[in-house]
Amino acid sequence: MSAVQSIRDFIASINYREMVSIGYEIETQFETNREFDEDGCRESYEVSDDEIVAHAGLSWNQRWVDRINDSGVSLADALGVDIDDIIDSYVDSQREDEDSPFWSSDNLEDLPIDGFEMSEDGSVSGWEYCTEDRLENGGVSYTDALELAEVFYDQLDENLYTDHRCSCHVHLKVQGVRYHQGSYKLYCLIIDELSKVWSSPNCPKSILERIKKCHHHYEPKCDHMTKFNTVHVHGQGTWEFRLWGNTKSPSEVKFCIDNSIDTFRSAYNRYYARDNSLFDRIVKLYPNEKLEYTFPSIARDAMVQGKSIETILADIENSRLASTTRESVG
Repeated sequence: MSAVQSIRDFIASINYREMVSIGYEIETQFETNREFDEDGCRESYEVSDDEIVAHAGLSWNQRWVDRINDSGVSLADALGVDIDDIIDSYVDSQREDEDSPFWSSDNLEDLPIDGFEMSEDGSVSGWEYCTEDRLENGGVSYTDALELAEVFYDQLDENLYTDHRCSCHVHLKVQGVRYHQGSYKLYCLIIDELSKVWSSPNCPKSILERIKKCHHHYEPKCDHMTKFNTVHVHGQGTWEFRLWGNTKSPSEVKFCIDNSIDTFRSAYNRYYARDNSLFDRIVKLYPNEKLEYTFPSIARDAMVQGKSIETILADIENSRLASTTRESVG
């Protein structure tokens, strides 16, 4: 069976979700028990003569500083300066500095979860958990993907948590199809469908927070040459949905998986139906600009504002209509 026919069968099937192979990864943060070594901080600090003089509110004078030191009386005692005050200020500054060497924390231990592989990712402090049956090995079924989400949150260690920096990347492919490069229009249609999801009142607040903040890292560029996109054709032959994240429960992982599959299916349906209404509308608004420049800008505004692309386009059209009306009245 050809790839095109497999996609068409996927679009037409009632049980279309069961026709998809799935893999996903969830990033976590590590709740560390940080401690500040105040004694070590105090013992390490040597107060200099110029700090003592400055603390006394005086200007530096090498001659009388040498004279005081030669007299056998400490400079601090001679100037009435309490050394502890200076050390206290230093300790306070080190406590406020998160990168201070006097801060220590627990090391990240192995915290395995059944059905997932662990790896470290520099963007988060905890583990990244990936489904063991990666898509290059066939992936998992829709039903198994949801069961794994239940296992994940049941076994997630109490010291691990997710926030808006934590992704939940969903990989999928229609069984029997390997993707190498997506059509630019298909990219746009997928993101257009995704914007209907993130603007919906059904979108969990935690996931919407992630989407609004992730546009800096996952631009809606529709560029298959880089993975840092809202959606991406991965080298393993899958479509990767990278905008999801900050999931707090199995139901929110299910939300990400369901809407990855559903938007993928809807976009393909529009693509094969040669639905160009979105592109015609953008070209009408920006007749002298390339779609490759105008669409990412529109999609980015939609992500930041949590609106659909339809709403953003309507806002632009209404603004231009109002401007034209004012000019004609004037």
